[in-house]
Amino acid sequence: MKHVRFKTSRHHTHSRKYDSIFLNQYPLDTIPLWVADMDIEVDERILQGLHSYLNEKILGYNLEDPTYAQSIVDYLRRRHHCDIKPNWIMTTPNVVSSINACLLALTEPDDAVLVIEPVYMPFFKSVESTQRKVIFSSLKLLPSGYVMDFEDMESKIVEHKIKMVLFCSPHNPVGRVWRFEELEQFLSLMKKHNVIVVSDEIHMDFIFEGHKHIPLIGLDDSVIMLMSASKTFNLASAHVSQLIVKDGRTRKKLMSLYHQLGLFHHHELGLRATTIAYSQCDDFIDELCEVIESNVQLVESLLKDSPFTVIPMEGTYLMWIDITKLNLTSCQCQKRLIKEAKVWLHDGSIFGPTGEGYLRMNVATSPEQLIEACQRLLLWVKEQTHESEPLK
Repeated sequence: MKHVRFKTSRHHTHSRKYDSIFLNQYPLDTIPLWVADMDIEVDERILQGLHSYLNEKILGYNLEDPTYAQSIVDYLRRRHHCDIKPNWIMTTPNVVSSINACLLALTEPDDAVLVIEPVYMPFFKSVESTQRKVIFSSLKLLPSGYVMDFEDMESKIVEHKIKMVLFCSPHNPVGRVWRFEELEQFLSLMKKHNVIVVSDEIHMDFIFEGHKHIPLIGLDDSVIMLMSASKTFNLASAHVSQLIVKDGRTRKKLMSLYHQLGLFHHHELGLRATTIAYSQCDDFIDELCEVIESNVQLVESLLKDSPFTVIPMEGTYLMWIDITKLNLTSCQCQKRLIKEAKVWLHDGSIFGPTGEGYLRMNVATSPEQLIEACQRLLLWVKEQTHESEPLK
């Protein structure tokens, strides 16, 4: 591989993914496959650009270079056939702050907000923390994967007078890449009932062969789009993301909120990293997608015919695993796997009501680490069967 380089020796580096093993007093050789953080080094071109900046030896107040916004415009047009303008882009510290900003600036306390679950937990946690009402609509699981339940959505929109919907595309944690017809039906429903659409598309580059990501804002420019280079290029600690809003009045409300909080200067390292990533690193994205899809196929083959049932994936690097055959709750299973198998997966129940009975696995690591983790899982199952212990 030319650009993708694995790094799994990350202990004692202030890594939340790895050093939480020590903080939680888990077995020291636990394999962490939980949080959405890749064991892949940042592309060398980004690192060289950051070194050049640090060599200036002054980290003073910065200005946002126009090439930053233009790199995002060009990237969306080039990779996703989506046209936006530079002045639609607002820079924010991270996508979760963008979600909270949309809730605070565009809805009122006690307004109802639709959340399509199971989903990344800050969606509904943000609604709760801003004193809005969470209204869940659950995805339906078919043999081919998950689908949206439009009938249920409309019923709840009408019943609860939904003001806003938080949408995830591609969907974390179930791995769906929504098709054009699904997105058209979704947008039509939201427009019919005047629901504000906030679309988190942070995983948009992790798309498997035969599938295509379609930015919602390209189908309806009233959509508020959230994005960041942090997932694709492993830049979470750079703390730069984007709110993309066409409507000037809406953008002014959001900017006013960030100014009230004093958040109008942005991390220069993050701005530069984003600019380089989106203007120079398409080949890294292409290679990375091949690696992730190969890893998914590897895990699927290793766990085939085991009680760990992998839900079909179309994108992201987060695998959704059905564990109902183990007769354990998600929390029980997670804890036992950490203690007994020394593999740390995410408890599916934290992703919403229908996440119970599932675990989430991050496959953005080396094939060797995935093989070891799967072997540990299979050995653990074998030991339970051999000992004839009920899995409780």
